[in-house]
Formats: sequence, C-alpha cells, structure tokens
Amino acid sequence: MFNFFRSKDAENLVIIDFMKARKVAFLMSMTFILVSIFSFFINKLNFGVDFTGGMLFDITVDSNKNISDLRKNFLNNGFEDFSIQSYGDKGFIIRVSEKDARKYSNKDLTDNEYLQVLKGVLGSFFENKLEYNRVDFVGPQIGRELIVKGALALALALLTMMIYIWVRFEFEFGIGAILTLFHDTIVIFGIYSIFKIEFDLTSIAAILTIIGYSINDSVVIYDRIREYIPKYKNKSLSDIINISLNTTLRRTLLTSSTTLLSLVILALFGGESIKNFSAIVFLGILIGTYSSIYISAPVLIYIGVNRKGLKK
Repeated sequence: MFNFFRSKDAENLVIIDFMKARKVAFLMSMTFILVSIFSFFINKLNFGVDFTGGMLFDITVDSNKNISDLRKNFLNNGFEDFSIQSYGDKGFIIRVSEKDARKYSNKDLTDNEYLQVLKGVLGSFFENKLEYNRVDFVGPQIGRELIVKGALALALALLTMMIYIWVRFEFEFGIGAILTLFHDTIVIFGIYSIFKIEFDLTSIAAILTIIGYSINDSVVIYDRIREYIPKYKNKSLSDIINISLNTTLRRTLLTSSTTLLSLVILALFGGESIKNFSAIVFLGILIGTYSSIYISAPVLIYIGVNRKGLKK
C-alpha cells in the first residue's frame, strides 16, 4: 500500500506515502459516517440519568446474590425502565427512571421520598448488607435543560474551532478542518449509538476532549504543510503533504502513545464511573489521529491550495 523513497530535502527521511491510500481512507471514512448516522436514527442515544431524569445508585454489597437475581427482583416489584451493571466482585450500578420510581410508589412523593423508596427495595433485597458509594437524583426538567446546554456547548466548541482555523489559515485549510471536526464528532456519536454506551455529562466532556485533540493534530500538520509549500516549489502538493506528515509523525506517535497509556491506566484503575469516559477518549484519539492524516491533509489535494496566496 505504501511506497518508500528518500528525500534529501526532508532531512534524509524515509517517506511513507500516506497519500497513496487516501482514496481507500475516504471510502472507509464515508462508511463510518453512514453507519454512524444510520445507527443514530435507528438506535438513537442511550441517555443516562443526567439527561432523562431518575436515580442512580453505586453500591457495594456483602452478599452472594448476583446481577440476575437483582434484575428479577426489580421486575417482580413492577419496575420496567431500569438498568443494572456489575463491576468487580460485589459492585453494582443501578439506574432507575423517575417514571418507574413514581409508578412503583404510586404516590405523589418528594424527591427525597422517592429516594427512600428505592433504598428500601435495595435494602430489603440485600438484607441491608450494602454500602452506598454514590447516589444521584436528577429531575426530568433538569435533564431536558442539560440536553440543551450540552448540545449548545458542543455547537459552540465546533463553531469557535472552525472560526479559529479559518482565520489562522487559508480558506482551503479551513474546509479541511471543518470536515475533520464533523467526521470525528459523527463517528464518536455513532460509537455511542452502536454499542449503546450510556450518554451522560461525562460524554460531553469526552467529545470536547476528542475534537480538541484532533484539531490540535491538524494544526500541527497544517503548519508544516504551509512551511514546506514555498520550500519545495517543484514538488507536487501530494509529495509535500507526505513530507509534512512524516516530519510530524514522530511527534504524533509520541503524543498519542503517552496519552493512550494514561487512558488505559484510568480505565483499569479509575473506577466504574470513569471507565466509559476513558474508553471513548481512547477511541477518539485513535480516530482523531487518523482523521488528521486522512481527512485534514488529503482535502487540500482535492480542493487545491493557492501557493502564492499563503499568509505569512
């Protein structure tokens, strides 16, 4: 797939011909985007308690009862809209929608009283041999407000990054950056939808982290391309992009590997509440690195670059 050649102008580096695979990469990216959009409309997002409203319990128990027994207990008590995850040997994360809590209690109770109803169900099942590590309650109105504010935060982040790239670089580079941001965002949403990963407030933070990382990679590559265009006047834009990618490759690999290593450690030892965040950011960095090479850079070949009109 790749050709290798020597270039004295590029400090005698062995150049990997990334651009030769750009058509295959574009097809892969289009496939990822279409699958993500299809899944988003079919499966939608698995909104967590932060957005839907309800109760979350993170408990550790001193009991031999397993997740199947606990799920049957909830069903037998009339609950329908709930989810249970186990972690470690004795840990459970339980999410119950506010609608289910109201239905079960069949009374007009206060938030604190709803909470006590659920604690009563859990305490009875585990014979009060449990410890509450985390208890959260979010009303439906607050959940709707968080959805709006989360969407606004993502939209503003994308918009400001687009404006920065447009001002900092030329029009052609701005188009590449915009396509990269949309590619990364759509694919990440697709991962959440396809694998039904719970989408909560930490998911917003994860997506903002990913698009920031991705655009940073693109800026580094764009800076090198603009530096090399006047330096290698007789080379094609494809060759210049290959040289630019190869001269920034070491920096990209070192940065990505150290960040990915940190995320693996977080996923393994950071606890259940941060595991999804670490996993998504891990995948997002891989996607962002890929898109910096195969979305940001190749776009310049297709739309062209005005070599004489480059900003100083």
